[in-house]
Amino acid sequence: MLVRLALGFFATGTLLLAMTACPVTNQMGPDGGDGDALGDDGGGTVHPPLRDVTFGDLPPGDFAGGTFNGVTFQTGAFMGGQIIQIQNQLGEGQDLILECGQLLITAPELHKEFSVVFNDDNATLYIAVLDQNGQMFNSRAYDTHLDANQPFITRVDPIYKKLDVSIAPGSNALIGSIGIASCQGFLHEVVLH
Repeated sequence: MLVRLALGFFATGTLLLAMTACPVTNQMGPDGGDGDALGDDGGGTVHPPLRDVTFGDLPPGDFAGGTFNGVTFQTGAFMGGQIIQIQNQLGEGQDLILECGQLLITAPELHKEFSVVFNDDNATLYIAVLDQNGQMFNSRAYDTHLDANQPFITRVDPIYKKLDVSIAPGSNALIGSIGIASCQGFLHEVVLH
């Protein structure tokens, strides 16, 4: 438990540091070397379970974190505040609203891809991707306003956008956790695959 807590604080500190770091040198997302761990299918690839988290089944109000569909959400302060709520303010179902706060999102296994459906009309979301050792893949977190015209951010509908990140085929690196911070950003869905 203490190790997970220490990793959570380290990742949170890394996310805050990343938001003030230099611009991304690899705009297309993380990549790495050769080789995957062997999977149960004998095909030489890892096939972790799909983890899809939406917030429609959660009661509206303050959000203190928890584990949903096997994915753990740890909450923390951002920009001096920590107000995180579940609400349906956009009329499209409940969202996790970061009034001012940050999340550390961790699945029980490592993944090669993730996507986040979000709304950043009121404020940017900063999204840091950490590998299995807690190190950031890029030199800075994704900034949903600054990176809005990059190919890894697409419009889903008039309300939501989607950030897709994939590890390069053959990479030894895997996604260990995702840090998200904002003041007025909305999360609608988180998918790890």
